[in-house]
Amino acid sequence: RAAGIEGTVVLSVVVDEEGRVAEARVITPAGHGFDEAALRAVRQFRFRPATLDGRPVVVEIRYEYGFVLEPLAPSTGSEGSEADAGGSRLRGRVLERGTRRPLEGAVVRVAGRAVETDASGQFEVDGIPAGVQAVRVLAPAHQPLETTERFDEGVEVEATYYLSSERFDPYETVVHGERPRKEVTRRTLTLEEVRRVPGTRGDALRVVQTLTGVARTPYGLGPLVLRGSGPYDSRAFLDGHWIPLPFHFGGLTSIVSGDLIRSIDLYPGNYPARFGRSIAGILDVRTRPGRVDGHHGYVDADLYDVGFLAEGPLGDEGSSYAVAARRSYVDAFLGLALKLAGVEDVFAAPFYYDYQARLTHPLGPGDRLELTLYGSHDDLRVTTRDPELLSPEVRDALKSRFDFHRLTLGWRHRRGPDLRGESSLTIGLDGTGNSFGTDLFFEGDLLLVSGRSDWTLRLGEAMEVGAGLDLLMQRYGLKAMGPPVPAPGQILDPIAGDDLVFAEAEGLIFQPAAYLEATLRPLPGLKILPGLRVDADPTAAVSTLSVDPRLAARWAVSGALTLKGGVGRYSQPPLSLQTVPEFGNPDLEWEHAVHYALGFEAKVLSWLRLDVEAFLQRRFDLAVRSARFVERDGAVVRENYANTGDGRAYGLELYLKVVEVRGLVAWLSYTLSRSEQRATDEEGYRLNSLDQTHNLVAVASYDLGGGWAAGATARYVTGIPTTPIEGAFYDADLDDYLPIPGGIASGERVPPFLSLDVRVDRRFTFDTWMLSLYLDVTNVTNHPNVEAHTYDFDYSNRQPLMGLPFFPSLGVKGEF
Repeated sequence: RAAGIEGTVVLSVVVDEEGRVAEARVITPAGHGFDEAALRAVRQFRFRPATLDGRPVVVEIRYEYGFVLEPLAPSTGSEGSEADAGGSRLRGRVLERGTRRPLEGAVVRVAGRAVETDASGQFEVDGIPAGVQAVRVLAPAHQPLETTERFDEGVEVEATYYLSSERFDPYETVVHGERPRKEVTRRTLTLEEVRRVPGTRGDALRVVQTLTGVARTPYGLGPLVLRGSGPYDSRAFLDGHWIPLPFHFGGLTSIVSGDLIRSIDLYPGNYPARFGRSIAGILDVRTRPGRVDGHHGYVDADLYDVGFLAEGPLGDEGSSYAVAARRSYVDAFLGLALKLAGVEDVFAAPFYYDYQARLTHPLGPGDRLELTLYGSHDDLRVTTRDPELLSPEVRDALKSRFDFHRLTLGWRHRRGPDLRGESSLTIGLDGTGNSFGTDLFFEGDLLLVSGRSDWTLRLGEAMEVGAGLDLLMQRYGLKAMGPPVPAPGQILDPIAGDDLVFAEAEGLIFQPAAYLEATLRPLPGLKILPGLRVDADPTAAVSTLSVDPRLAARWAVSGALTLKGGVGRYSQPPLSLQTVPEFGNPDLEWEHAVHYALGFEAKVLSWLRLDVEAFLQRRFDLAVRSARFVERDGAVVRENYANTGDGRAYGLELYLKVVEVRGLVAWLSYTLSRSEQRATDEEGYRLNSLDQTHNLVAVASYDLGGGWAAGATARYVTGIPTTPIEGAFYDADLDDYLPIPGGIASGERVPPFLSLDVRVDRRFTFDTWMLSLYLDVTNVTNHPNVEAHTYDFDYSNRQPLMGLPFFPSLGVKGEF
């Protein structure tokens, strides 16, 4: 006291299911005996337990224990003070500077008196002597505020105090530990971690592309490719319902505003029974309700797109709204970027927009209604600065378009701590159009109705049971024109007079499913997770019933080591176009796979976590191209596709992540894999079209203080296999050149993909709003990445189709 020493001790505290402190340790010491005193005090704390879906869970939190000299007077909150009735009164609110978020538990000191703010940030201090008095405001993780106020006898003074956060996050993630795990592998990221990742422009969902098991697609074209699967073998879900694409064309951004995302869970394989219709992996994205602590939002613009978000309360009953939208203009700036980079090759330029609107209304304790409307549109057109490389006619004939729209009504229900449920219904419209010339095109539309109901019942400490229904109905219509389907490695026989085929079809698909899963804890640290899913397809030409058992286990050997493993069966229906008679086979059955996984998670150091997993996926009954002729409806026709294919993917994933290092976000992900497939048992295996032997991504970003942050993302990916064109011959009847493809097993790949992205942020914080400036540079070294190849009319010359060059994006974001 004589030296005027104060201090703040930062601790990591593990709180168990009953709210008791199970473990506490010092992260940032303060010295002078404060560390020992803080540990003794914190170990006596009692918390309200954290909950996951209404059930108490163990969490690890960051706690800042402040030691100050002035003794605390009894808190008055908003109920008045028992202090002296004479003097003046100070009342007001304490808010976070920039976000206007109310700070609960902040300490306001004036004239030897001190009170704490309530949940809305309000406080009230009575009995303040007249005159100029010093006011000091303290709150954990915020910079102290010192000011003065003038008080006149019997006069009330109102004030609003804004405290600057030591580490800014407008949607602060308090829990740093992972949720209780029920799967072999689930990658979970917090918004605080992902906003500053270079190359993502702060897009939370795009960070998924830096994780293990996630392959890079050419131009980042939206579909998920997990553990060597095909581009349509994995599925993305938004609030429990399937969406066609999680990313816009070009992979520049996701289809939902990152600031509306509550959680992102990636299952590269061995996913739980509540998901299905995929033989590879699952991406599960959950959005959050709008904020109820005031009206907030932002406007964000850079060289890629411009977007906004607005959210806030509706009335006084806890209802809220959130509206967000985004539109790109990257196609307008791409030409300038090509010119600056001195590049005149052929490029693909994306255009996109998306929107989200959400209303949330509480029905009472444990009940909530949610109405969500969202959608996305994408266009991808080929462009170049050199008209000799690509004529206007060819350019206009190469297009790709996709859009989808969804309306979801959801109900969340909790009956005490043991029973919780979630039910929702989604209606959607999808549309797509692709043209590869004047005579090659595909157009489709889809009306989708999806309903699901998921329930979980806790039966004591050792057992939890979940069950649910997952219903999907689709009415589709499509038009397509193209050549008949050749066998793998073959071209059309011009002597046979093969012409382009036109198909027009419509149909109804109804795919109901039910599942049952459990969490068993027979021994301390051991979780056994059995599951069973049953899918049906009664509207298919060949009625299908798939019974898929699954099993996973996790054993926490110690606080630093967890062993994990799993095995399961997975099924998915064929694509709609594959069942159209002209191009496909209406008698196709579902495809299947069996997943195996074995690995461990280890705490290498107090600040370093290691996750290693080996995987094997065996796929069978795959729909592959067929050159056979079959009898269908009394006529001999091409079979086009048959369920004779099988495949395998195997490899090793390594994920090294830095944790609990203040201001630092960093991880290293490496995937070693091989993915192969064959059309029949008589053939040898060949590489899948998106096989990538090595996929290495390093991410690091650091908060430099003073509003500055900087980071980089480096990526190296093995080039995908390609089948070269060895020559061509002229067909006088068709008046066209027909290519002669090289062997499928030629071993040729496009060159490896190599990119270094950097990002620098500068934030300016004002009392009621914030301004951020950022520079996000894609491919800062301007490395020429070849995505594919194009050929001239007679296939005598090959040109590379390049990915994005050096592309700096200077952005500005205003938040309130």
